[in-house]
Amino acid sequence: MKIVPKQFFLTKSVGVHEKELSTFEEALRDADIHTCNLIKTSSIIPADCKRISVEEGMKQIPAGMITFALRACTISNQ
Repeated sequence: MKIVPKQFFLTKSVGVHEKELSTFEEALRDADIHTCNLIKTSSIIPADCKRISVEEGMKQIPAGMITFALRACTISNQ
């Protein structure tokens, strides 16, 4: 089985909490992707993959769906 994306969207967020896990959950909510089960992948996007809006993308992802994601994060206690 080949899994090759046809569409992708970009989002960003910030989460602030004294507990790291809660911070991550806040960031997912801020990015509007908190209903996804994320699987971290590398950063290769196929040449024919079309960029769509977050709103358009989330319409195609039902709650709980396994969703492949590229993720970058910075954690600070400041």
